[in-house]
Amino acid sequence: MLAFVPLLESSYRLDVVSSAGAAGPWQLMPDTATRFAVPITSEFDGRYSLPLATEAALSYLGMAVSLLWQ
Repeated sequence: MLAFVPLLESSYRLDVVSSAGAAGPWQLMPDTATRFAVPITSEFDGRYSLPLATEAALSYLGMAVSLLWQ
């Protein structure tokens, strides 16, 4: 089921940016990406990197699930 999240968020496209500023296949906001160690500089935005964005998204979802099931 997790495989469908980026489908819904970005249609699996790496270059998508929302009007709110979320970017990449998982539509990570800059603060969320930074919180989960995705580098964002003027030269490189890790939210567009499938491996980096996926690792951050899974960590974020894991944290959210653990908070919900406490």
